[in-house]
Amino acid sequence: VAKRYLPEYRFQEYVLEVINDVIQRYNSELLERIRTDSPDIFMTLNGKILLPETIKKANKYTTTVMWCYDKATAFPAVVEGADHYDQFYVFESSDVSELGERGVDRTFLPMGYDPTYYHETDENETIDVSFVGSLNDRRKRLLERVATELPECNLHIWGNNWSWYDLFAQFEYRVRRRKLGNCIHNYN
Repeated sequence: VAKRYLPEYRFQEYVLEVINDVIQRYNSELLERIRTDSPDIFMTLNGKILLPETIKKANKYTTTVMWCYDKATAFPAVVEGADHYDQFYVFESSDVSELGERGVDRTFLPMGYDPTYYHETDENETIDVSFVGSLNDRRKRLLERVATELPECNLHIWGNNWSWYDLFAQFEYRVRRRKLGNCIHNYN
């Protein structure tokens, strides 16, 4: 309704107001929950919508831990709040130096796996390039270049945002980007 009746510039302002209200409410409710429950540890993954003042206040009631499994320096709220966490872990090795230059006490903690759950199979297939992750325009362009410019490369892609349930995605990956579509093995 807002998009239909508001001028474009006012609609954008309205969307930002709604998003900011939701983020403020989320942070307020989270802080209240931490205050009343007093957990031993409050751990967040990425923390893109956690406000620095929320983490600072949460430290009065619990130990705060962040594990940013995306590039931390890509998110202003994460960087602004980094100093307020008791422990701050990063997945991207470049974040170690970039956050260090900002004076942030951080620890490199790459992803791992559970060998009892993820284990070798009897398959003998050789995979030259394997991509596991979410789709964005940059990744799509890169993977499409690999698929089209290196046809001998055995490329396998897994992750979300590759859904065949979307009619536009079906057209995109079965017609327009067929070589890339042939490399996708699961879609959620």
